Amino acid sequence: MKLSFEGGEKIMKKIISFILTFLMLFSVSLAQTRKAPMPPKKSTVKKTTPAPAPEAKKVVYAAPKAKKSELSVSPKGCLYTGNGGSSFAIGCEVSKPVMDNVDLMGEIIYILPNGGVSNIVFSGNGIYKFEKMQGLPGDLYAGGGLNYNLVSGNGFSASGMGFQGLVGMDFAVGDGIAFGQLKYVSYTYSVPATTTSAYGITITIPGYSVSSSGLVLEGGYRFAM
Repeated sequence: MKLSFEGGEKIMKKIISFILTFLMLFSVSLAQTRKAPMPPKKSTVKKTTPAPAPEAKKVVYAAPKAKKSELSVSPKGCLYTGNGGSSFAIGCEVSKPVMDNVDLMGEIIYILPNGGVSNIVFSGNGIYKFEKMQGLPGDLYAGGGLNYNLVSGNGFSASGMGFQGLVGMDFAVGDGIAFGQLKYVSYTYSVPATTTSAYGITITIPGYSVSSSGLVLEGGYRFAM
């Protein structure tokens, strides 16, 4: 019995020694774990999406509109009829727009001598341009105004005023516009009295008035200035 007790006592001592050793090692390991520095936490940086750059405003440059010509010069040839004869003339028109479809036109015409009498005509007209009409080869216009006449020849000179009306058509040709027009002209001028002496005799020719009217055919070419 004594041997058995002593053997059991030895076994108990070994078990207790093993347990103490295990507890001591576990305590040392735990202490080292607590002293070990914690690894730094990874900082999480939020990725921010950059704001889109503001779109550049598109600058639209409008091409300047072509400016309509303010002035046109139109040389022309004329044929005067009426009063039992006809006369040729040369002239020139100058026109300028004053409002939509309306032009102010001035002209000067030199009527070549016929029967020794010539005439210089100054005129002012208002011209209305009609909207383009289908079926017509050109652009139709019409108008009228006043004329002032300087008549001279056969030893006298006179002046007088009258009126006129016209209708015509413009045709696009090349860089300009050709035109043809029909005009009705009427004017009156007064011939002053004249006095002549021959062989001591004085002769007085009384003054008189002359009225002239007729149709005029005109054609020419317009140049934009």
